[in-house]
Amino acid sequence: MIQPQDMQVFEILEAVEKLPQDQQVTELQKYSNHQALRYVLKWNYDSTIVSVLPEGTPPFNSAQEDGPPRNSLRDYLQLFPTFVKSGVSASMKMLQIEKQFIDMLEHIDTEEANVINLAKDGLLQ
Repeated sequence: MIQPQDMQVFEILEAVEKLPQDQQVTELQKYSNHQALRYVLKWNYDSTIVSVLPEGTPPFNSAQEDGPPRNSLRDYLQLFPTFVKSGVSASMKMLQIEKQFIDMLEHIDTEEANVINLAKDGLLQ
């Protein structure tokens, strides 16, 4: 059986979305230790976290090619301060930030990348 911490963010959100609305918050609380989910939800819903990336989906190669499996989003969590207003992003050029974001999107599951793009723009429902 797959453990909650091993699930992708999009898998958790899909499972929660299928539940009646009054059960969704309770279900999300079961994943309170899922760091990637917390990062994505904070980026989407916390108004104090401001994205430095342009709105919309950047051009990136989303093709699932043969080869090694895609990385997990949790492998890229250390990059999140780069994508929002922070001391880290303030010391970087926008081109560097955008390149790191696109590289991350190309190395994670396509459905996970779609969730990140929605959260970045505050459009995750």
